[in-house]
Amino acid sequence: MITIKPGLFLHYGNRIISIFSVLFVLSIIVSAYLILQAPLDYQMLDSVRIMYIHVPSAWLSLNLYFSMGILGFSYIVWRNPLLIHISEAMAQIGCGYALITLITGSIWGRPMWGTYWVWDPRLTSTLILLFFYIGYMLYIYENKPSDKTYFYASVIAIIGSVNVPIVKLSVEMWNTLHQPSSIIRSGGVAIAKSMLIPLISVFFSCISFTIFITFMKVKTRLVQIKAGREKQIKYS
Repeated sequence: MITIKPGLFLHYGNRIISIFSVLFVLSIIVSAYLILQAPLDYQMLDSVRIMYIHVPSAWLSLNLYFSMGILGFSYIVWRNPLLIHISEAMAQIGCGYALITLITGSIWGRPMWGTYWVWDPRLTSTLILLFFYIGYMLYIYENKPSDKTYFYASVIAIIGSVNVPIVKLSVEMWNTLHQPSSIIRSGGVAIAKSMLIPLISVFFSCISFTIFITFMKVKTRLVQIKAGREKQIKYS
């Protein structure tokens, strides 16, 4: 088994929180400026700016759940509850990203598709992703901290992670209204540099925010355990 002392995590976690809180503030200022300076799309006009929120949120909602699947597998192997604390923090943030993805996608899709929602493979699989996030959090919330609870939460995370490649490949596998990938694709980037730079900047801002909040949430959980306000699962 792997032993990770909470005190060691708290020591380095405080440094990481400080670094990424500063990076987030700086990057969000730069991102806001770049978004305002970015050109309009000839077809979508000003509504194209929704992309700078929609796309990074979609990327992170997928990556966070896939990371939860890895953490879940790691917990089953090593039984370290710190992995679940990290996964739970990621779930809360990832759920927010998934919700933002669906809301901004609906708003963006209205002028393009003439409706806020269609049972499109990409939209449907993203909705399923949101349900997995909610189910994972509800299961942990409704059950007392224990190895059994964490084991089955890990199973939920692993099963849900199977949906991640389905979301990503849905626009390639099925006939869908959703446009194909414009950035991560075999034919290279299909987006103007003037739009790509702000998009990457926002993505970096979201990553900084995610790391900052994740460590803050895990730190809070460990402090609660240390103070005896929450049942402690042995770290071994």
